[in-house]
Amino acid sequence: MCSEKGHEEKDLWVQALNYFREQNKPDKVQECLKIIGETNALSPLMIIDTLKNSESELKFKYIKDYMTSEIGKLDSAIEESKDEITDNMAAINEMKQDYKQLTSAPKLFENSTCSNCKERLTIPTYHFMCGHVYHEACVQEENYKRV
Repeated sequence: MCSEKGHEEKDLWVQALNYFREQNKPDKVQECLKIIGETNALSPLMIIDTLKNSESELKFKYIKDYMTSEIGKLDSAIEESKDEITDNMAAINEMKQDYKQLTSAPKLFENSTCSNCKERLTIPTYHFMCGHVYHEACVQEENYKRV
């Protein structure tokens, strides 16, 4: 029943863990923990809180595999976050350099074709700081498409 409804009713897992703990069935506790770990049905802290109130002889060794697995998942998530932070910081520094260059140095526009229609540029044209250059009609056409 927990496997079917446990993702909706998280209390079912707590009740199952309490029941198997009270019945001193560590193999069933481990089975529940395996499914909980695969589905992320409960947080590790909730599981520890549920199992700590144990007057039975349930030992930590029965939940050791689950806790090791969860700590491994958290370590992986932390490493991914660190990598993402590093990538974001590099992008921010690049944007800062671009901003500094745009605000302090002249921008040379060497495009001879329109970024929209790819035809040779004729006056009047619009030059954007990102480097795109458009005929006046093409800018109006682009704006019309977006509206």
